[in-house]
Amino acid sequence: MSHANRRPRSRGRLGVVLAIGLVSALSLALLPGVADAKGKGKKVGHTLTVMSRNLYLGADLSPALNATSIDGAVNADYQIEQQVHRTKFPSVRAAELAAEIKKVKPDVVGLQEAAWWRTGPYDLSAIGHPKATQTDPQGGDFLTDLLNQLNSGNGKAKGRKGSASKKSGAVRYRIAVVKTEFDYELPVNQGSGGLGACGTPGVCHNERLTMRDAILVRNGVKVSNASSGTFDPLLRVKVGGALNVDVTRGWAAADLKVHGRKLHVVDSHLEAFDSAANNTGSDGKTYPKGGIREAQAKQLIAPGGPASSRLPTLLIGDFNAYAQEDPIFNLTSSGYVDEVGRFESFGYSFVFDGTAGRLDHAITTGTLSPKVTGVSHWHINADEIALADYNVEFKAPATNCGGPCPADPYKPDPYRSSDHDPVVVGLSLFAVVTNKEQCRRGGWQMVFRADGSGFNNQGDCIQYVNTGQ
Repeated sequence: MSHANRRPRSRGRLGVVLAIGLVSALSLALLPGVADAKGKGKKVGHTLTVMSRNLYLGADLSPALNATSIDGAVNADYQIEQQVHRTKFPSVRAAELAAEIKKVKPDVVGLQEAAWWRTGPYDLSAIGHPKATQTDPQGGDFLTDLLNQLNSGNGKAKGRKGSASKKSGAVRYRIAVVKTEFDYELPVNQGSGGLGACGTPGVCHNERLTMRDAILVRNGVKVSNASSGTFDPLLRVKVGGALNVDVTRGWAAADLKVHGRKLHVVDSHLEAFDSAANNTGSDGKTYPKGGIREAQAKQLIAPGGPASSRLPTLLIGDFNAYAQEDPIFNLTSSGYVDEVGRFESFGYSFVFDGTAGRLDHAITTGTLSPKVTGVSHWHINADEIALADYNVEFKAPATNCGGPCPADPYKPDPYRSSDHDPVVVGLSLFAVVTNKEQCRRGGWQMVFRADGSGFNNQGDCIQYVNTGQ
């Protein structure tokens, strides 16, 4: 979830120039998998590309979570709803994010903050027991909206049933596993008057937020052993100074098979709001600053946890911890490898008040690390200026201009699709052919030359074994 001190930015004019002129053109070419695909014209089906993408839920929840009264929380909900509507996921951001994914063509996409905003009639009994079922048309169902955009534009294929037309260049994605997390509903007024304003018919309604993490896969990726779970402990907050709410977070995982090779992928989104000196956990214990987030990171790799697999394992997601913080240190000191640290001398995915760092990570087991060909953050969102933000805390009427304020420079363009930069991982999972038996009975499709290129048929494969050509 978004922090008050981890505020999302939107692309200003300078950011647009830099992104288009330098970053988008150059960094895209250097992304793992993307650069390989533009290599020597050889088949690169052995290369697996994984993207981790925080979608940004659409608003900062801090005003409601930090409200000291129920009336204050209801007033804050109006601000949150307006901000969600302002960020335009269904009408703008879903298409922008889908375009990014289509550009990189990752085989696997780990999503965080895949929110689902729903609306319903004013109903106090839904507090703590969410009831709203109708999708807020301006808020959106992020998973459905994104998948609709990803799978749009597929022409009728002339080949086998279900395949996408090569001419259209379209790609198809599906959900491998989804984890439902924080799910809460509160009344929304018109910005003032608290619950008292709801006595007037038509003034109030309910708004429900359901958070989800998910793993998407392209067609051709086989999925097995999909699973998900909830962390223990969770952060316990007191909404409106009165209502105890456990902020549900967890993980989604699956075994994936691509070109005959298998790996285990875990997608997670660790706690963001345990930044006070003392924080209450769902287990009733008190945790220091960042302590709940650290405990959740340890659970990822604990015996029997989501990373417990015989397969080479990749952990991706928004861990809400910078590279030198305890959650990441605990992972790397337990034998896991920080792949961003391996490939980027200064990797960052988030910028706040001019300070950059990475909250979005790619962590592997030692067995998978040698197969990682590259990791990169695609800098298309993090480098933002506050004035062009879709938040309003630095704008009139929140600030006094001393006269007429200038027009709001905010624009819903492609350069503010999220508040995080995506991280992209390239993996080489191919097996080099060593004997003719591997070529027979269709095996030539599962093996490769030493340079990674594939074979056209069985004879081509056998010839390589015999001659090295």
